[in-house]
Parts: sequence; structure tokens; C-alpha cells
Amino acid sequence: MLLTLVLVLYWPPSVSNAELPTPRTPVSNPVQYEERITRKSEWQWVSVGKVKITAYCANCSVCDTGWRTADTTYADYKKGIVAADKSVPFGLQLSIDGLDDVYTVRDRGQRVQGTHLDVLMKSHWTARKWGVQHRDVWVWKQVEVETREYVRVSIPTARN
Repeated sequence: MLLTLVLVLYWPPSVSNAELPTPRTPVSNPVQYEERITRKSEWQWVSVGKVKITAYCANCSVCDTGWRTADTTYADYKKGIVAADKSVPFGLQLSIDGLDDVYTVRDRGQRVQGTHLDVLMKSHWTARKWGVQHRDVWVWKQVEVETREYVRVSIPTARN
């Protein structure tokens, strides 16, 4: 209690801006900051959002598939092959939440339309077990990145 009372008694009074002293000599070398914007292109994983994902197997009479994909690649589940809509280009790389591999679009499907992906699995039983899932998907694509940097610039002054 005594400490609080002493602080209140000896607290310096506030000073307004009008009472502050002004510098008598002008600044000899004023400084200004210039914004520099740098744009470059780099590869990044970009989120697509939640996507409907089903599964199929290779060379299966039930799944109605053969040993070749739509881009004539040998259908091997170890290659991380995905069937996608016609609007998605062949060779596009995808990352699916919860799956370790990076998948590549190499196939098309009759029932694969819009935001629907069909993942190639090891067997028909594995594909049936997968069922229909909705997962987050990321696409590996080239993105334009902009960086801003503020650089100190000296302004020349006029000499008398």
C-alpha cells in the first residue's frame, strides 16, 4: 500500500507535443524506403479441397478394366495411378490425405466426372474395401510467388 502511494506522488506529469523541443538544425541526409517487388515462379502443393475418391483394380472383369491405362501406361498399382475427369491433364501429380504415395493422373473412367478420382489398387478386394471416401487432395503445380522488400534509399539534398 505504501509503495503504491509513493508512485502516485512522484509520477512525472504528462507533456504535450506543443511543449516538446524542436530540432534546430535540419537533417543533413534524409532517408526514404523504397518498395521492391520480386515475382518468381516456383512449384508448390496447392490444396484442391475435399474430393470424392473411389478405387478400381487392373485387368478385372468386374471393374471393366484392362492392363493399359488411357495414356497407354502399364497398369501397376505400385506406380500410384489415378483416373480423373477429362478436364484434368495426364501427368498431373496429386497427394491424397492419408495415403503415402504421390499419385499421377494416367487414366480415365466412364463414371469419373468432375471432382471425382479413382485410385488404382492392388486387387478387387482391396478396391471394394476402400469404398467411397472423401479426402483432402493437393496438386503439385507451378505458382507465381510475389515477395516484397523494403530497401533504404538516401535522398540527395540541395547544397547552399
